[in-house]
Amino acid sequence: MPGLFRTLARFAARFAIAISFATLIVAQPARAAEDMSPEQKKAIETVIKDYLMANPEVIVDAVEAMQKRKAAEAEAMAMSNLKNSNKQLRRDPNSYVGGNPDGDVTLVEFFDYRCGYCKKVHPVMAELLRTDKNIRVVYKEFPILGPQSKMASLVAIAANRVDPSKYLGFHNALMSAKGGLNQVAIQDIAAEAGFDMAALSQELRNPEIEQIVADNYELAKKLGITGTPGFVIGDTIVPGYINISQMRDLVEQARTECKTCQ
Repeated sequence: MPGLFRTLARFAARFAIAISFATLIVAQPARAAEDMSPEQKKAIETVIKDYLMANPEVIVDAVEAMQKRKAAEAEAMAMSNLKNSNKQLRRDPNSYVGGNPDGDVTLVEFFDYRCGYCKKVHPVMAELLRTDKNIRVVYKEFPILGPQSKMASLVAIAANRVDPSKYLGFHNALMSAKGGLNQVAIQDIAAEAGFDMAALSQELRNPEIEQIVADNYELAKKLGITGTPGFVIGDTIVPGYINISQMRDLVEQARTECKTCQ
């Protein structure tokens, strides 16, 4: 046992020396590089390598700590951006507002018309609005699944500008559509929703339509929303599908805690 203790003590001493040299390198890289001999550098590298080989869990712990730190930093940044983007998020005149326009809680949904989970959450949203008449919904077109998704969103934005009263029916039909959403299918759905197709086609040429999508991309990025669906309910950012119970809980939480984000 005494021999073991001496071995551990020598190893600890060598590791402490290596850490001291490593600290010196970080603090004074130029000076350390000049003052250290190749043998000293190699000795430090050998000690650190031996320690990591004997204790590989240190690497795992370090990576996990780094990931947690980065996640915390990203969450803090998203919350800061949420506070600073309140008008663009909740009061953007280019986004359709459904539910109760004067509701006491605003729910913002980022969606893609070709997203399976968006289609799955669509009836959940309908049930929420059917049973709670005091929710204001902001619809954010966020096409991330290819050209068909983008075309559907561009037409929907143009439709909202041409005749907002018909947007929700068009939106619901796109969400309920089966199969692909090519240009012909989208036009057929728009015609069935009652739009003036000539006016809609003309509005689609407006460069502002593309800019609205670009603005939604940028807003989603600021909030850390990278997939669909994505929700902002009160001051809570929720990525992915959520069920009716979770939605109701978040709405009630917003009613209680978020008086400045309606």
